[in-house]
Amino acid sequence: MAKRRLAMLPLIPVQLTQVTTTDGVDLAGIVIQPKRHTRLAIIQVHGLNSSFTRGHEITRCLGAYCLRQGIGLFKFNNRGHDILAKAGTRLAGGGAEKFTDCLKDVDAVIALARQCGYSQFILSGHSTGANKALYYTYKGRTKLAGLMLTGPMSDISGAYQTEGKTKIKRLVAQAERIARRNPQQLISNDGNIRTAARTISLLKPGQAEDVFQYYRHGTWSALRSVCCPLLVVIGEHDQHLDRPVDNCLVAFGVQATRAQSVTLRSIPGADHGFRGKEKLVVHVTEDWLRTIL
Repeated sequence: MAKRRLAMLPLIPVQLTQVTTTDGVDLAGIVIQPKRHTRLAIIQVHGLNSSFTRGHEITRCLGAYCLRQGIGLFKFNNRGHDILAKAGTRLAGGGAEKFTDCLKDVDAVIALARQCGYSQFILSGHSTGANKALYYTYKGRTKLAGLMLTGPMSDISGAYQTEGKTKIKRLVAQAERIARRNPQQLISNDGNIRTAARTISLLKPGQAEDVFQYYRHGTWSALRSVCCPLLVVIGEHDQHLDRPVDNCLVAFGVQATRAQSVTLRSIPGADHGFRGKEKLVVHVTEDWLRTIL
């Protein structure tokens, strides 16, 4: 019986390294750097409970494009990697991180990119990484050449849809009672393990990371602060959507009033992680980059 040969995907060279934030947190990651590069680098920010090793097909395809175009690609853990992790001596991970600390994480990666000779940056965030990328832009830490949001879903809206609004409000109220005694106490909810403080941050409207507010009326202050070119990409069948994807994209377009340009794209047949549709995401990204560079 003949042995089946496994298909080998084309490999690209990467450098495995780490950065250290100003408050002493070590974050591992990779750098994809052309031998002759331009001044432009893309900084990828991963989502909740994820890590720099996840979403590798998008990274591989985008990395190959960047190598051809002389663009640097930096993808590192942020302190929301995995469910629970350590950030120095503190508890972190997706279930315990302090959301606003993402500013320090992105700062550290951009500092490394500057050391490598880059001076222009595009921030690209997926899922909760999109929240962090937009929040970073909102705070004006670094002037950006572009902002890319993939799968920018509201955790609050998604939780309302899957677990019910009443249940989530009760969970937040419970977390607030616990947080008054011990904000770092862990709470388990349907398999999700988070601290009381993290539960509030993730699921209570009006918190710092509640930047995608299509589920309620009002102005999206963070999105309206974006002045650089903006790309928003959402999977047609994203499991966290509470409305048709086109309606969601329209909401982003309406709120991004100051962006230099706004490009809205849905990926046919794609879920939240774009599984099996990664090349389409990269093609959309390439097309967008050609229009803004």
